[in-house]
Amino acid sequence: MKFQKKLKRSWLLAMIGILIYIGILIFCMRYYTEPYHIEITADTKHFEIETGGSECKLSVHIKNNTPNTLSEKANIYCAYRIYDLNGNIVLEGKHLPLKEVKKRKSVDMELEIEAPLFKGEYIIKIDLVEEGVTWFYEKGKENGCEVSLNVQNSYETNILAEIWCNPNLVQHTGNVCYIPITVLNQGTTPIKNSGQTAFFISYHIKTTDGKILLYDGVRTALSETILPNESLEAVCKIDFSNYLLPKGTYLVEVELLQEGITWGSSIGIRPVIIEVNRNQ
Repeated sequence: MKFQKKLKRSWLLAMIGILIYIGILIFCMRYYTEPYHIEITADTKHFEIETGGSECKLSVHIKNNTPNTLSEKANIYCAYRIYDLNGNIVLEGKHLPLKEVKKRKSVDMELEIEAPLFKGEYIIKIDLVEEGVTWFYEKGKENGCEVSLNVQNSYETNILAEIWCNPNLVQHTGNVCYIPITVLNQGTTPIKNSGQTAFFISYHIKTTDGKILLYDGVRTALSETILPNESLEAVCKIDFSNYLLPKGTYLVEVELLQEGITWGSSIGIRPVIIEVNRNQ
């Protein structure tokens, strides 16, 4: 009889131990998955944009289901990716610092969505990012939201500008040549320094009789967007030691460049042509 009681007690204790173990296991599983458990909803499910490269605003509501406070201080940002209908990433938008949102609370944010350059149907996926670590959806939870996007017309450059240089201000230091450039925006469209339609300064190197020796020079970023009727100064740096060119005299053509879209000379912006003597 005593043996049966002991056996029953042991069995009961074993069951209690198993239940405690299962409880701890469930708690640990929730602890390790919930840090990336959020819900995002947008104020619309579909966008129509007339021209590629245009921007539109999207309001999102973010609910924090994690046990932690999320914010920029915790290295958390809100961002988006745009996919084509084959699932390929077309572009990744700006990462905006997340407003502080305590556990089990919500916050509203407004995103500026930049449309792809080309006509077509796309999917915008909005999610949170632990910067340099992971997107939240990569942790196995479908946290973010999707918005369909239709771009009706492809982007076309419509910039009017002039660039010039004072040859007397060109500097030579060893193999390096510094060419100061002024860019004047003569049109009604900003000359952007960031995003898909950003402009850069680049150059070609030619012989004195016009033969191209180097077509794609190093890019120099504009320090800021140039608004209509405003100008910006920049310095185009050319390091001849990067190129297998002998000593001699060369023509350097400095141009505006819209990466992946067009060189300025193709849309009527005349390049600056400087004669450079390489003596080293």
